[in-house]
Amino acid sequence: MKLRSLIATGLIALTMCSTAFAAERYDGNKIIAGEGIPEGYYCLYNTSETRSASYSIKNGSYKLVNDTFNYNAIVYLDSDDVLYMENCYAVPLDDARINPINEFMGEVGTHVRPGEYQLVFLRDSSQSGLCTIYNSIDFHNYYDDDEDTDAEEDNIEKEVKVSNGSDTTIELEEGQYVKLDGCYLTDVDDDD
Repeated sequence: MKLRSLIATGLIALTMCSTAFAAERYDGNKIIAGEGIPEGYYCLYNTSETRSASYSIKNGSYKLVNDTFNYNAIVYLDSDDVLYMENCYAVPLDDARINPINEFMGEVGTHVRPGEYQLVFLRDSSQSGLCTIYNSIDFHNYYDDDEDTDAEEDNIEKEVKVSNGSDTTIELEEGQYVKLDGCYLTDVDDDD
């Protein structure tokens, strides 16, 4: 049976990540960059097999990003950012192992090859899946205390919804970040 078929029928289950590979693991509900965790890029892994994890990043009184995920998320922390985590932990992105089989977040060129992909609906239990493509995950350049802007929306290149039976293709470019919820990627050029 092909890998794509196994994924689509749910015969392959995504296992939780082990931290045996990571030199550093950061746990806690509230961690301050520069104090409890160094500045930099991090992969957050869900610790629950049955519930979504969530996180938010604040800088002063400004909320930079707030999100939920099933497998992993990638975040950037600058000095004095406050990372709030629920049902997850952080490891440095350089130490992370990201499995791009189905729902995941990864960097194009590092965790998934650049190119054209077809989005495939993953679950029968939800109405649709969502693919979000970010140009950057550093949300610090998009806010100003005098303006009312949404830093996360400013970083989004494209959002694509996919439902059962739909046929949607996307183009991923080097350096972008892709987040998949309720869907997975298949290589358009894959004839296997």
